[in-house]
Formats: sequence, C-alpha cells, structure tokens
Amino acid sequence: MRQATILQMKLDAPAIGNIEFDLNSRHEMEPLLMALKHLYEKPEVLNKIMKRIAKAILGDSSDKRGCPGLLYWEILVLSAVRIGCDLDYDALLDLANEHMKLRRILGIGEWETKRYRRSTLQENLAKVTEETLREISELIVAEGHQLVPKAIEKVRGDSVVVQTNIHYPTDANLVVDGVRKVVSFAKKLGQLFSVSNWRQTNSQQKKIKQLHRQIQQACRSKKPAQQAKAKPLYNELLTVASEIVTNAFDFKEKLSFDRLNSVASQRLANKLADELDFYIAATLYVSDIAERRVLHGETVPHTEKIFSIFETHTEMINRGKAPNPWEFGHLLYLVEDQAHFIVDFRILENGITEEDILLPQMRQLQRRAKHKIKSASFDQGFYTPKNLKGLRKIVEVACLPPKGQPSDEIKEQQRTPTYRAARRRHAGIESAIHALVWGNGLVRCPDKGLAGYRRYVALGIVGRNLQTLGTILLKRARRADARLRLAA
Repeated sequence: MRQATILQMKLDAPAIGNIEFDLNSRHEMEPLLMALKHLYEKPEVLNKIMKRIAKAILGDSSDKRGCPGLLYWEILVLSAVRIGCDLDYDALLDLANEHMKLRRILGIGEWETKRYRRSTLQENLAKVTEETLREISELIVAEGHQLVPKAIEKVRGDSVVVQTNIHYPTDANLVVDGVRKVVSFAKKLGQLFSVSNWRQTNSQQKKIKQLHRQIQQACRSKKPAQQAKAKPLYNELLTVASEIVTNAFDFKEKLSFDRLNSVASQRLANKLADELDFYIAATLYVSDIAERRVLHGETVPHTEKIFSIFETHTEMINRGKAPNPWEFGHLLYLVEDQAHFIVDFRILENGITEEDILLPQMRQLQRRAKHKIKSASFDQGFYTPKNLKGLRKIVEVACLPPKGQPSDEIKEQQRTPTYRAARRRHAGIESAIHALVWGNGLVRCPDKGLAGYRRYVALGIVGRNLQTLGTILLKRARRADARLRLAA
C-alpha cells in the first residue's frame, strides 16, 4: 500500500516545515533541501507532484494493494538529491542512511533505525518517467515564477551534447565487444543446460584480444609499414569472430528448451536466448560494416553506422570544438529565463537539428507562458531566414544572428538597444550549461538504454530548477536575517 507523504507527526523528528537551515552554508545540498521544504509547504503544488509520481510508479494498479513501498515524497527527494548533487547510487545510499538533515526532510526521526537498500533506491527511482519529470519541472518553474514574476519575459536558448556511456567506437572495438557478449551469454546458456561446449573458448578469446591489441598498435603508428599491417589483422579478426558467432548460433539452435523442468528455468533460458540472438545479430552487423570499410575500402553512409552495441541509439555529433570536436550522445536543447530556471528542454532525435526545432518549441513555450515572453535570444546554429522571420512573430525582440555577412536590414535591427541588450545577455546561457554539465551530472549519462538516457536528462533539469528555486529562497532568507540583525 503506497502513501504520498508522511501522515503522522513524530516525537523524534521536527515537522518538515520547521526544519532550519544554515544560511551561511555554501554546500550544494542546502538550496536543494530548502526548495523541497518550500514545495512541501505548498499543498496545492505538492499534491500535483505526488499525483504525477503515483501515476508513474503504479500505472493502472491501485495504491491500496501491495506492500508499502517508498513514499512518493521519498522518491521525489531522493531523485532530486541524486542528480541535483551529481551522485551515483552508492553515494546517494550513504547520504540517505547517514545524513541527518536529509533524513529529516525524508521524515525519518532520530530514534528510527530505517535503512535504505541500494536496490530499493535504484528500482524505485528508475520508474519515474521522462514525461513525469518534465511535468514536475514545469510545476517547479511555475512556483518559482510566483516569486520572480518577470523572469519569463526574457529567455535565451542554446544546445549541448549529453554523452552516452560508451568507449570510443572503432570497428575493432565494436567487433570485440560483440564477441565478448556472445561468448558470455552462450556460456550462461550452457551452464543452464549443463552443456560444456563453451569451456574451450578461452583460447579464441585470447586470440581476439591479441588481434585487437595488434590492430590498435598498427592504427596508432604513423609509419606506412605499420599501418599496412592493419588490413590483414582485421581480416583475421573478422574470421575468428565469424567462427565464434556461427558456433554460438548453431549451439543455441540445438538446445531443447522443453527439457527444462521448471517454468522459472524456461523463462531464464528464453531471456538468455533472446540476449544471445541480439548480440549475434549486432556482431554480424558491425563485422559487415568493418569488412566493407576496412577490407573493401567502401565509404559507409553515416546512417548505417552504429557507435555502440550497448547504446545503439547513440549519435555521433560534430560540434567542431576543442579538445573533442566529435561527441557521442544526443543534443539537448534548452531555454533559460532571467531567474535561471530551465523553462523548456528537448532531447533531439537522430537527424533532427537545432534549426528544425526552434519555431515549434518557441511557439509551445510561448503558449505555456501565456504569451508573457517578450525577448528571446539564440546563437547562429539556430539561424535560417525562415526561423528569424517566424521568431519575430512569436516575440517582440528576436535575437538570432545570421551565419555569415548580415544584410542591411538585419544590421539595422542589430543596432537597436533592445537587440544589443539581448545579445549581451545571451552569453549567460553558457553558465547554465556549465551548471547542468558539471553540477548536475549531464556530462555523461550513466543510465542504460534510451528511456534511461531521457529520464536521466529530465532528472538533471529537475535538479537544476530545484537548485535555482532553493537559491532564490536562500537569498531571501539571508536578506530577512540581515534585516532582523539590523533591527536588533
């Protein structure tokens, strides 16, 4: 039976609304917890957030059945702290079990011996979807705009690459990854059926590793004689990989799944077989790409390439910026207002560019802001003549510098004080990007799969908006404290 928040006061814990904070603290968790306390004291906002979390956790199930899991309030707090402070699950677990102020925000008293488990945190936090987090972020921003009403009048936007958790994708790396997983799942199937066909694969795997190392050395060398060795080494690597994949496929086809006694064993066998089929297909695909590109000298179209057999959704993006001009992940489009809230964001799908999404996103944001946005600024990557014309219809001041030499009409507009002020203010978006990347963990996504990637990025936006709301509250509390000191 699930509950949203704490229903009964405790003798050993102050009410969440009575928790006090150190106004001189510069720790990143202080404004985050202040923002969560502020939301807890706003029942109309808190109820909306709890309903959205309940929908994500339960789906169509009833909250009156089942065991009492984490409170929805606990899920919100732990999710926010996880990425608001850029923590992994082990660090989050330690804080949730040991940090006194965090446990008070969670509603845990000093006499309680409640301890969280890592699996509990990971399984519950993973159920909150990107859509839910987006709605929560909008509610946090709306609450922030109650404190700073004019913040939405001026916005600025940009994009940044959030990387997926992969290593550099060379042809040899992808083939070796595929072979390693094929052998791993084939061995697991063999153990389940008590078949010892895969005991002798150590020598083949050792051969694969040796070839991989020799290919790396040959490709790293600048000597033509060394580089010429790469092609025959690739040929040998693909031959050995093909033998292993073929043996694994034949081995799986000969297994009789009906001979397993228990239903649990059959389910496990089917799951392992599905995984094995996937990695067999992936290994064959990357081997084919390597053969076409390296052995036959063919130029493989970018759309046919994959950059990881584990994170197949990964896109290669040419940002042209030192020290890493090529990045692997997805572009994150974001818009920030004057109070530093992230008021809009979108993960760009493969093949979608900044130019494609500017007008649809700005129209949607303007409607959501009830047409309060007066000024918007973006950089040259978003520019097309159509986008500039369309943006002028959406906002009064459209700061969108053109690529190349501007026309006389654009030059005339760029001389206006409002345009120049918007252009000067635009540089501040880099601060928001830096805070998201290095403060909220969006330099690289550790979660697996496209759904995990999208959830992690959305959670980063929620964490940043809570930090912003908490910073506003902290500054107000400091000013109020200063006035009291002067009055005394």
